[in-house]
Amino acid sequence: MYQIRKTETLVPVREIVKQDIHADKYIEYCRQCPNFGIKWSCPPYDFDVSSVWSRYADLNLIAVQIYFDEALLKKTYSEQELNHIQNRCIEEVRIELDCELLAMEQTTPGSLALYPGSCLLCDSCSRTREMKCAHPNQMRFSIESLGGDVSALTEKYFGIELKWAKSGTLPEYLTLVCGLLCEKNHG
Repeated sequence: MYQIRKTETLVPVREIVKQDIHADKYIEYCRQCPNFGIKWSCPPYDFDVSSVWSRYADLNLIAVQIYFDEALLKKTYSEQELNHIQNRCIEEVRIELDCELLAMEQTTPGSLALYPGSCLLCDSCSRTREMKCAHPNQMRFSIESLGGDVSALTEKYFGIELKWAKSGTLPEYLTLVCGLLCEKNHG
């Protein structure tokens, strides 16, 4: 159904904070998302996102491309079918990728994993019931929820253009962008 291509690079946080972190701009995009204020991994937060970036020296930036098989690319789909195919593929890749990111975090002291999108751990986030996160040891934020311009980051550091479904067809690939924030002494 699809193939995966993963690319990584280490980027100084001070460099991306100057050019690619725009918390004020991205909070407006987040407000339009159905997860805004619904998931603990999504804004609004009770902290300043710049305080997260300022604690780290480097971002191990990771782009995972999901390339669809040729047979799928040739077909035309309804919007519901497109959403189903894309969501299924993304969820399959995310389950493995999120575990990999947490494992990287555990083996890199003082690091913080950043998921490619909002948390997938619970069917219904405890935030909707005004309760604490049910999985605080596994819940993580995303680069975009912390104000990161993932489109600019993937183009600048990987030469990858983000693509989207259009006119009933799947894009050649989807791109998940995630990473690991590392302290100065990360080895």
